[in-house]
Amino acid sequence: MIVYPLEQKFGTELINKLRKIKDERLRRHVVFTKSDIDRVVIIGNGYPDNVIATIGCYHVNGDITVGMSKPSALRIGAICSLKTYLEKLKPNKFAVILDQEVDDLNDLHTKVEKNLRSLHINTKLEVNEDRLRAFRCKLGCRSFELIVIINGLDDVKTDQHSIEDHLIKVGLELGSIEDRSKYRSSKDAWESLDKDSQIKIFREILNNKKLFRKYFYQQYIGLELLKA
Repeated sequence: MIVYPLEQKFGTELINKLRKIKDERLRRHVVFTKSDIDRVVIIGNGYPDNVIATIGCYHVNGDITVGMSKPSALRIGAICSLKTYLEKLKPNKFAVILDQEVDDLNDLHTKVEKNLRSLHINTKLEVNEDRLRAFRCKLGCRSFELIVIINGLDDVKTDQHSIEDHLIKVGLELGSIEDRSKYRSSKDAWESLDKDSQIKIFREILNNKKLFRKYFYQQYIGLELLKA
């Protein structure tokens, strides 16, 4: 899928991050010429979530253009932007990607559904996995689908799960990280790497679709649902 940044500032930041990976395939997957947008990806945290979402869109393939946005509100708060994009773009599918952080998964799902109810969005659960849920939704006369993707991995021992869990697992397989246990969190372990090591990991998951699917399972499946 091709990515169309919905805000100029977000698009500029995304392009600057992608340029550091030095692979034109990713750059060509981000466009600034608006086309019909009927699918939107909402990033609930920021970087490196935006880069991973773009790589995921690249691996999912297809000539569909998806809008991508990073609202000012973080995590669950980003869900409030659904109403804005429903009014502006009239999409029929959304994917929201957010870090689990310190929340219990069941508590986090409850917060997401409570947030949707506060927006007067009626939901019917269609896909129910630990870190991936899909809903059929209705707001007034508008119907749409919502896919909620929660970053984090159970087998990464940390009190704060995030997209860095996945990146660190790739780093361990590649030998870029030797001992994850000495770091308090995956985020700390990721930030301890020099920029070249981080770029190497990004390039590996860009070049190896199987590796991406292995360590970014819920992100890949969620984006496949978005494309379908």
